Amino acid sequence: MLKWEKHFTLFLLISGIFFSTGIGAPAAEKEEETSYFWVIEATIKPDSIESYISNKTALVELMKENEFHFSVFTYSDSFEFLTVIPFEEFEELDESDEYWNDLFEKVGQEKIKTLSDGINKCIDYSNQYIVKSIPELDYWPNDFELAGNSDETSSYFVIEKYHIKSDAVNEVKEIGKKLIALKKEKHSPVPNLTFEQVAGEDLPCLIALMPAKSEAQFIEMGQKHLEVMGDEFMKILAEARQYLRSVETLRYQSQPKMTYVNNDDDNNE
Repeated sequence: MLKWEKHFTLFLLISGIFFSTGIGAPAAEKEEETSYFWVIEATIKPDSIESYISNKTALVELMKENEFHFSVFTYSDSFEFLTVIPFEEFEELDESDEYWNDLFEKVGQEKIKTLSDGINKCIDYSNQYIVKSIPELDYWPNDFELAGNSDETSSYFVIEKYHIKSDAVNEVKEIGKKLIALKKEKHSPVPNLTFEQVAGEDLPCLIALMPAKSEAQFIEMGQKHLEVMGDEFMKILAEARQYLRSVETLRYQSQPKMTYVNNDDDNNE
């Protein structure tokens, strides 16, 4: 078992938890830095949604109260839940045992186990992987503002997963650069953050995350995007299709009560 697989398993067994940046505009001073995100997709049994939410909310609250090292962002769409855990270096995963042991000492290992067991028994299927940011393929309109992940506000986003033919990653990235250049030229209203999957199944894969305050705002932005981008946009999409195995579209709403932002992460954004 690889190191990252070991620590994935630890998080799944203990917390059953997972994709985001805290979704905010990329800070100018960090524009060229790469960040990593540990992602867990979980399908919850239909009759276990309330139990899953209750147990995970309680676990995340314990993390918040005890300033757990890793931030945890949670998103959902019906029975589908997405948990995202940002980290800067793989060495952080190597040290995760230390962070968990510290939490055990503060609240008791049995309490954590009870909550994690309550979460895990609700999960029908899960998939986990690691992605890294690709800042050169990000686009953020200057006038775009997004609701935060507080207890009172939530945000919406669409994820497009581009499953790429094994020998065509560089070609797709070059096409992505042309797309970003066109979005900047045409002043597209649709922001996007781009990631590359670096661990997990079904590689290679690039992921575009497009946030909005709500589904209604996203639809409105999408319509304007098509209007301003014109025929050149469609030509770029047609060029990309030859290098793709498939495209998967997912939609999520943030779940603030199942989200915890470590203060150190918040200060560094």
